[in-house]
Amino acid sequence: AVASALGSRRAPGGSSAQDSKPARAAGTARVAVGVVASSAVEPLLVEALRAAGQAVVRVPGSARKGALLARRVAGAVASGQADWGVVVDETGLAAAAVANRVKGVRAACCNDVASARAARERIAANVLCMGADIVAPALMREILTIWLTTEPQISPEIAAILDGMGGEA
Repeated sequence: AVASALGSRRAPGGSSAQDSKPARAAGTARVAVGVVASSAVEPLLVEALRAAGQAVVRVPGSARKGALLARRVAGAVASGQADWGVVVDETGLAAAAVANRVKGVRAACCNDVASARAARERIAANVLCMGADIVAPALMREILTIWLTTEPQISPEIAAILDGMGGEA
């Protein structure tokens, strides 16, 4: 399914799923995109990503299987088959919850611009989850633009806590 569509190649420059920053000028990032079938926003997202120089790999989904879709996108990111991912389900909440259960994935539900900026800056999120029932298509495009242009500023201490390697109980 996803593995066959994405192949087993690594991203240009040898980046891995642990590199949570989408590739920029050094090469084209591969983006796993999964959108529930009930949403009409997939063409808009694909067009915006391609215009930004990203290589899009569509992950097939259905209207009733948003959680499975999120797991497939997160799996592609975690395995290095994609540099980062985008999942659109009804609210973005279930997608983020499911994707965050995959080791190496930092998913964030971003239904507004401020959340998208914070997710990239503060936790170096590598899977963007949005809700088609909540976010208008024009705002989705704006959220995606912020996601693409915001550089992570995560501290090593926070990264260690997020990765489950440190922190206080």
